[in-house]
Amino acid sequence: MNSEIIIFKNDAVGDLTHSLKAINNIVLNNEDKNIIIYLSERSENFSFLINKKNITFKIINYNLTLIQKIKVFYFILTNN
Repeated sequence: MNSEIIIFKNDAVGDLTHSLKAINNIVLNNEDKNIIIYLSERSENFSFLINKKNITFKIINYNLTLIQKIKVFYFILTNN
C-alpha cells in the first residue's frame, strides 16, 4: 500500500450512518490504499459497518482536547 486516505468522522452515530454510503464508495474505489478513519468514542461500536482489511480505526473524543488536536495535526504532518 503506497498511500493513505484519512477520513474524519468525529461525530455522533446518526451522522455516521448517513455517511456510510460515501465512506464505502471511498473504500471500494481505493482498495490498494490504507484508509485511516478517525471515529468518535460515540461511534466506535459501529465500526463493524465499514470494517474492511485495508481500514484502520483511531478512536478520539467527541470534543477534542488541545493535546488530541496536536496529535492529529502531527500525524498528518508526518505521514503521506
